[in-house]
Amino acid sequence: MSLKKSEALMIKLQPDIGVDALPDPLVDGLLVDGLSWSNEGLVMHEQQLSTGFGKLRPLYGGHLKAITFNAPLRPSGVVAAPPAEDAALQACGLELTVNAGASCIYTDVQTDLKMVTIYYYEGAVLHKLVDAVGKVSFKVDAQAPAGVAEYTFIGHDSVIADPLPAIDYDDSAPAMVRGAGFMIDGYAASVGSLAIDLGNEVAYTKDMNAPAGYSSPQIVDRDMTGSIDPMLSPLATYDWMAKMQAGELVGLTTGDIGTVPGRIVKFDLTGVGYSDVSQSDREKQHARGVNFMIDGVSGSFSLTYT
Repeated sequence: MSLKKSEALMIKLQPDIGVDALPDPLVDGLLVDGLSWSNEGLVMHEQQLSTGFGKLRPLYGGHLKAITFNAPLRPSGVVAAPPAEDAALQACGLELTVNAGASCIYTDVQTDLKMVTIYYYEGAVLHKLVDAVGKVSFKVDAQAPAGVAEYTFIGHDSVIADPLPAIDYDDSAPAMVRGAGFMIDGYAASVGSLAIDLGNEVAYTKDMNAPAGYSSPQIVDRDMTGSIDPMLSPLATYDWMAKMQAGELVGLTTGDIGTVPGRIVKFDLTGVGYSDVSQSDREKQHARGVNFMIDGVSGSFSLTYT
């Protein structure tokens, strides 16, 4: 019997394409939830019988693997030291800038994109994902951990029998979302939930020379979007529909989430344009459902750890 509780994940940046980064159980463990895997781009060919009913056995053409999981943002506890999810964030098209003694900042970039090796233990079965790149979205809810990231990584895989090792994790408690300073367009809207999706498009091409029949996956495009659920305000205070109709681009910040140095996170967005404003309610009170797009200029998204 293999229990779901016997799952674990390690992730590490690769030095180069095709090179297993060999994640270290003492350094590269990431505490995650909702682990699952699926075949990506699976090609199977059917053979028709020339006579009689049915078909011959299927022929395997090639595949990649996708691994999905979620994890709360977990600052390191040391100012300007990268968090446990550093490798995962960088492999989703975010570039790390370390300001010594002050902060770690992740911003969206379009060049020099990173890839990772992931070891996923499913009991005594080890899934190795090499040349993996990812998609990520974030959910920030009031009274919840300071941002939960949901990842999907796609890469070349192999599966081997390997006993689950003892893995060290950063299991410190993340900051909770309360007492922050959320603002959008300079307005301190009463918001219960913020969602951000980097909208990474991951592509891979067929390759005769590749063992799996596919080249290594790459991030080839991005379409950043998000949503909030502000309480209804007087039009004189803030008119969401008028802003959408005017096509204005605004800024958004969560303000600092957390108060302990080394455990603080903050999201900042620039070039935010409202794409839909709808009627909503929260606890039987009037609210708005506001969807937005984020322009494609590099640096429009930033996630700061201080």
